Amino acid sequence: MRIQELRLIRYGKFTDRTLTLPKRGHDIHLFVGPNEAGKSTVRSAISDWLFGIPMRTPLGFLHPMPELRVGDVIERQALGDSLAQSLAFERSKGNKNTLRTSQDAVLPEATLQSWLGSLQMPAFNRMYALDHTTLVEGGAGILSASDDIGRMLFQSAAGIQNLGEVLKKLQEEAEALWAPRKSSSRAYYEVLDVYDSANADFKNATLRTKDWKAQHDALLSTEDGLVSARKRDGEIRQQLSRLERIRRVRPMLVGLDAARAQHDVLMAGGSISMLPEDASEVMHDARQSMVLVNADLQRLQKDMADEQ
Repeated sequence: MRIQELRLIRYGKFTDRTLTLPKRGHDIHLFVGPNEAGKSTVRSAISDWLFGIPMRTPLGFLHPMPELRVGDVIERQALGDSLAQSLAFERSKGNKNTLRTSQDAVLPEATLQSWLGSLQMPAFNRMYALDHTTLVEGGAGILSASDDIGRMLFQSAAGIQNLGEVLKKLQEEAEALWAPRKSSSRAYYEVLDVYDSANADFKNATLRTKDWKAQHDALLSTEDGLVSARKRDGEIRQQLSRLERIRRVRPMLVGLDAARAQHDVLMAGGSISMLPEDASEVMHDARQSMVLVNADLQRLQKDMADEQ
């Protein structure tokens, strides 16, 4: 028996959603999607469609409970038959007559017996509708059988030889790895000590948000102080340059002030007369005349010496 088509008519968050599962050479279909996409809803829908929707189902959050409905088409092909048989039916929620045709006609529950045989919902869920939690719980329940009969049954069904020896070795290996009480001889606690030490180092090396903010604020304050200091440094340098120019010019200014004071004194006493504007030219002409006169005087003195 295989599922040919699954219709989520009103079920969970789905409304009139059809999933077609065409037959292929490798007849395996995978449903892939993110969390809350509806993968678990599809798994539950198959079980509820075959065996009935539970009275207190958690999937009636969108549609009213009495209106929940799923439909499907199953097919099978007996050995030697060239044509496959198919059966289409729907399942509604209720206390009785929940098996219906697509035209909403009632189908007897015995209709599915030839298809499902003796398969019941608990066995179907354990064998074909496992989720992670059920898989872990079921495996733990089988392996933790308290008597040899349970282990023998599991060993015979699974085809595992010497299950007891394997379990014993696994138990010994588990004891060497971990136990509820701390022991330095177990690998888990050895690694745990290394982990705790590394975690402590990590915490010591980790900069907390509060500390980072304090350091960041201190950095911003220092940068602002640096900008102010550089501005103050420029102002001081300008002031030093101005004072240096004053220092170099000051002796000349002092001499100028002294000369001006002396000039004012002389001018106040009337002992200084103002020279005409061509005084320098007159002085130059006078110096040239003196040179000529000196030259004539020397010549005359030489002539007088020769006559004597």
